[in-house]
Amino acid sequence: MSKPSLSIGTIVTECCLLLIASIAFSIKAATWFLEDSNAMVQYRVTLFVVILAVCVSLVHLIYLVIRLGLFRLQSEGWKRRALYDRLTGVRNRSGLTLGWGEKMARGGHGLGIMLLILDADHFKRINDKLGHPAGDRALKAIAGTLAHSLRRDDLVGRMGGEEFAIVFNCSSEDQGRAIAERLRATIARLSVTEGGLTLPITVSIGGVFTAQPIGFQRLYDIADGNCYRSKRAGRNRVTTSTVPPVAYGHSAQHFRHGQPARAA
Repeated sequence: MSKPSLSIGTIVTECCLLLIASIAFSIKAATWFLEDSNAMVQYRVTLFVVILAVCVSLVHLIYLVIRLGLFRLQSEGWKRRALYDRLTGVRNRSGLTLGWGEKMARGGHGLGIMLLILDADHFKRINDKLGHPAGDRALKAIAGTLAHSLRRDDLVGRMGGEEFAIVFNCSSEDQGRAIAERLRATIARLSVTEGGLTLPITVSIGGVFTAQPIGFQRLYDIADGNCYRSKRAGRNRVTTSTVPPVAYGHSAQHFRHGQPARAA
């Protein structure tokens, strides 16, 4: 969502110019209407007209500034709702995709980029045994852990359901995998409780490292396939890979080996 094209400063400047023009017009009009009156009457009437024009213009200017400020706040609210997940507060799929484009445009300063897909294990069991409010708390706990464990310029997003994604710069797959393992272990210390029953929270992680520009969807497909492998290998584990140079420009489906939809 684009920002308002005019800034408050521009609007104020234009209003000041209109105020000057209206004052000049008021003085000219007062002088013309009172040209047969004595100098004192002309002076008082002209002064009154100028003061009235200034007061009216200031009232309109203040009102306009307040309205523009409220509009800007409202626009920021619309933008946040469009790019951020309402439940967890992290980016949604659209917000993460937008952030990916911005991150690729800035460049990694000689570093590669790592995409991690995290999927909560046995999330259906949490919802079924503890209820959906407990499931929501589990998602918030995962999102909060991710947001507080990463750097300021890293991207965290909820892709939908119990799936999250992280994008960050690193020098190699090994470094990215070490970060993924740290996140997995941190989340594994979480739990959710409802009605005296406590269930652990764990995630399966799939990651992919690339040292060259590549489309987000292609990289996502590879990481998603690795996440499926983590699920199939027993959950609560990390599987990563590196996109080989020959893969650039080719479909990432080649690296998924036709994997079916992964289990919860």
